[in-house]
Amino acid sequence: QPQPGRLLARRIMFGTGGVLLAGALVVAFVVLPLEAGWGPPSAEASRTNTSPTDAASTAVRTETIESLSPWPGFRGSGGSAAAAAGDWPQAWDGKGGAGVLWKAPLPLRGSNSPVVAGGKVFLSGADRKGAEIRGYDADDGRVLFTTAIAFGPAATGLKLDEQNVGFAASTMAADEEHLVAVFATGQVVCLDHAGTVLWRQELGVPELNYGYSSSPLILNGTLYIQFDHNAGARFIALDPASGELRWEKKRDVYSSWASPVVVVAHGRPALVLSSNPFTMAYDAASGESLWSVELLTGEIGASPAYADGMVFVGNDPGVMAGLRADDGSTVWEYYDDLPSVASPVATAGLLMMCSSAGIVTCLDAATGEMLWKHEFTDGFYASPVAAGGRVYLTDREGVTQIVRADRNFVQVGAASLGEPVDATPALAGGRIYIRGREHLYCVGSR
Repeated sequence: QPQPGRLLARRIMFGTGGVLLAGALVVAFVVLPLEAGWGPPSAEASRTNTSPTDAASTAVRTETIESLSPWPGFRGSGGSAAAAAGDWPQAWDGKGGAGVLWKAPLPLRGSNSPVVAGGKVFLSGADRKGAEIRGYDADDGRVLFTTAIAFGPAATGLKLDEQNVGFAASTMAADEEHLVAVFATGQVVCLDHAGTVLWRQELGVPELNYGYSSSPLILNGTLYIQFDHNAGARFIALDPASGELRWEKKRDVYSSWASPVVVVAHGRPALVLSSNPFTMAYDAASGESLWSVELLTGEIGASPAYADGMVFVGNDPGVMAGLRADDGSTVWEYYDDLPSVASPVATAGLLMMCSSAGIVTCLDAATGEMLWKHEFTDGFYASPVAAGGRVYLTDREGVTQIVRADRNFVQVGAASLGEPVDATPALAGGRIYIRGREHLYCVGSR
């Protein structure tokens, strides 16, 4: 298994392949600017049964992500972890009720995050018998529907970490009409917003150490699923209306628990996937490989971040790197107090990341310079989210540490939910929806 570590040997492939070693040297400093080269293309194992989508229908908004809403999947629009501009809550007490608009019981256990679309909040939970998907009224927390999903024999012998990952770790994806869930059994289920099952597919039971957790993503009428596991990694594009395969790309990578992020590469929408050892970019319409960088090692849990033409990928142990979204060339690398579960967030020219040990680090997104570091009492599994010039960092005990998106450390608040939290919050309509271990909370004002 490749072990890049701190030896900066890089293979960067543009188009669909090509190899060139560049910059092999031992790191003497924390941050090191890099240059990268490329070579001729080679064939990629793939299959497709659809013609390229018209460019006009795949146009992606290149202005700031803050203009997009509501919160249709893991870390919001395109996986950006950034919310729309507005007035966002800064204080609440889940146990005492202050600042809490409503609180509702959860379905079966799950570590997936809330999804907000069409005035509803969606969540799933599961055990070995099957799953349950619920829709809540976003205004008052009423349960609008409960849909049961049977697993069958596929779940009986499945080995996974039921305490921390479970059968429903993947956050669902929504568009105006569809709601898609992927479970640890490899089952994909699509519902409408009223909870009626429209279609389902079996991708095959993934072979993973802890259980499957990559979250699906819907962009411009296509459903994307990162299906990386030991028995054969694939990147899959489906029609969310029918479940029909649009294209599928085989991936020469090890297992990954990360999720795709939407970027703009050469003016067109693309998706970047983190894995061991390659971080890869794919054209959103055709699935064409745009670039591939051999960078990461170990068990990849943190998803990429993106802002201002830069992609940020990393994990602990290993490296956090800033890459150019157009070609994957490495601009900088950083090595200390890296995240193992929580994904970083890029906002206001900054990159903020949280470690499982409770250390939050803020880097200059353009250069990788460490601007500040702060150690909190508890560690983080939930990914940080940005809104209103602030970053919300929710630790495993359910306390949300609120800091300014600033080059200096400034804490503006701390709000406790009163129960443990591992799921990333969802931000929509000036409210924050937080999944605790036992309840779903809505904090904010009416």
